[in-house]
Amino acid sequence: MTLGIANIHSGTDVSNVIPETAKFRVSLRFFNMGEGAKAVDIVKEIPEATARMHHCTVEFSDLMKILSEPVINDSHYSELAAAALNDILPEGTVSSCPKRYASESYSMYLERYPGVFAFLGIRNEELGTGAEHHNEKFDVDDSVQKLGVLSTAKYAVSLLAE
Repeated sequence: MTLGIANIHSGTDVSNVIPETAKFRVSLRFFNMGEGAKAVDIVKEIPEATARMHHCTVEFSDLMKILSEPVINDSHYSELAAAALNDILPEGTVSSCPKRYASESYSMYLERYPGVFAFLGIRNEELGTGAEHHNEKFDVDDSVQKLGVLSTAKYAVSLLAE
């Protein structure tokens, strides 16, 4: 599980004034819904206890809850996709990647329709592309878009043939 504190804002540029309010934004990433729910409770509990200790109050946004489930690929469709792509791509192109604490709304599709979510390789050292997601240096090598369309079409044909 990861907790990212993405933004903290309080006060002004004046260094000797205690601000009246403070806001912060966080994101939680997890693989297990039960553990995610526990984490949300903990993230709320800490500021609530701190506020009580200082005779303050805390308000949470309506977004301070689990907004989507983790993306978990169906093993059957992952194998089908890998087999389909290995037919059209050079050997070693299709590879597994470690679990990633990503937040992706695609989980809502996978709740209803078993499938597979995959990454399209965008690293191109010569162009300087391929930095990690959610990074100020992130950029895409647009030349891989054709490969993405071809891969999606090949997977769809294999799925229909099944």
